Amino acid sequence: MKTKISLIILAVLTLSACSSYQTSFVDVDKAQAPDVLVVISDFNFYPSTVIVEQGEKITWENRDAQAHTISFDDFESEEIRQGERFSTTADVFIGEYEYHSGSHPFMKGKIIVRE
Repeated sequence: MKTKISLIILAVLTLSACSSYQTSFVDVDKAQAPDVLVVISDFNFYPSTVIVEQGEKITWENRDAQAHTISFDDFESEEIRQGERFSTTADVFIGEYEYHSGSHPFMKGKIIVRE
């Protein structure tokens, strides 16, 4: 009986030593990933107000069939067509910044930049 148990244990140990366990990791480029995502859909910004820290990346993704722009007082993005994205970094002063779609001024959003 002891010989049989010993053979079973030996077989299990041999099989476990022969099997290979491989782990794979996906290398995500942090520079590509937005810190905050704003979705443009149904002629709205979702969420309409975002809170970010200085230096964080904000990305708008257009899911509308209509092209939009992101317009601040002193800046307007290129047209963002359906399925496209526009990103910027919150490297401005701490405060609140309102924006709208240049081609659809009724679409409004706000970015609150914190320290």
